[in-house]
Amino acid sequence: MDKRKVVAVEISHRKAPIQIRERFVFNKEYIAGLLKTCKDKMNCEEVFILSTCNRFAIYAYTNDVMPLLGFFKHCGDISQYTTVCNETETAVNHLYATAAGLESQAIGEHQILGQLKEYFELAQECNTIGPVINNLLRSAIHCGRLVRSNTDIGRYTTSLSGVAYEMIKHRDMEIKDTSLALIGTGEMAALMWNFIEKDKYKNLYVVSRDEQRAKEFARDFAQPISLKDFASVINHVDVVVGVTKADSPIMNCDILQGKKNDNQVLFIDLGLPRNFDLGLKDSENITLYDLDDIKQITYESILKRQAEIPKAQEIIIEESKEFIEWLNSREVIPVIVGLKEHIEQSIKEELNWIIPKLGELDDIQKEKLNKLVYRITQNILKEPIKNIKEAAQDKENKDDIINTISHIFNIKQSD
Repeated sequence: MDKRKVVAVEISHRKAPIQIRERFVFNKEYIAGLLKTCKDKMNCEEVFILSTCNRFAIYAYTNDVMPLLGFFKHCGDISQYTTVCNETETAVNHLYATAAGLESQAIGEHQILGQLKEYFELAQECNTIGPVINNLLRSAIHCGRLVRSNTDIGRYTTSLSGVAYEMIKHRDMEIKDTSLALIGTGEMAALMWNFIEKDKYKNLYVVSRDEQRAKEFARDFAQPISLKDFASVINHVDVVVGVTKADSPIMNCDILQGKKNDNQVLFIDLGLPRNFDLGLKDSENITLYDLDDIKQITYESILKRQAEIPKAQEIIIEESKEFIEWLNSREVIPVIVGLKEHIEQSIKEELNWIIPKLGELDDIQKEKLNKLVYRITQNILKEPIKNIKEAAQDKENKDDIINTISHIFNIKQSD
């Protein structure tokens, strides 16, 4: 009896605070190694890993979720922060909801689809997925697109970079009078830049450890600055946005030693791990928001997106049902193939017996006889095969039905 199922284990912003999520920030090389470990040493027939700024999830087609949980336990006693999907239906619904943006901190954001594709490709390169997870991921991405094209859940700006942009705009100071420094030149920085370049700022700075990268990113629109020289402009900035990857905070209260005025400075930390030390919050003229703070901020656009959730869930339920029906039907394909082979073999034996007794038959007559037998076989099997596929959707009795048919027709099942 086939006990394989789709399972998932996840750490995300839903349950885990930022200090827990920071433990699950890994580079691509490590994740590639982990994929192979899950497949080779954790008995996962197929496995896929999704890693974003607010989520680390492992999806697998396997018999048992416990080996995956064992990996998470290596990072400490975090069971209260872990989402575990131990049944196919739950895991599939969760992935589809993730693709649709319902599980994102910024509901309906579009970036998740690109991230799914990115890690889909990584799993393909590592050869850790097969037909089940492959079809699951393709259908999840399709579901995400369907939700966005058939609802308004992606219409209003609520991505992390979009929310950060709203925070900048809602300050007391006009944008045209604001000087802004963007720390980072990676993917998240590019997303943030898409919002920043909409407006005309007093001064714009692009800050990076690598000054050449800062120059390439800034082009003619901003002034490039090396991170080590950032203290020289602290007196001239009103907003600092951190979107760089670092193992530890790149900025702490020492940066304020060169500050000679009392101007209020807004620090927005979109990094994971955090870019700015929490001690900055203790300064009178510093306002600091990190990812968890942003989570608490609700805008009208978020409320509008939330109103679209029921419509999105209807689409997810339908798409999830279609995948599960495919998966369940896939489990009975060996039985259907075995049944066809059994009937065809029986008919072939009977034909071999009757043809010599019919006298001399030419090739045309033999072909017509074979076609007749084929059509009769198809008609005989049409209804049973339809019923077998329908029975495959019955989780309670599916295995009993498969075993009964296999026993009656002496069909060997693979383990």
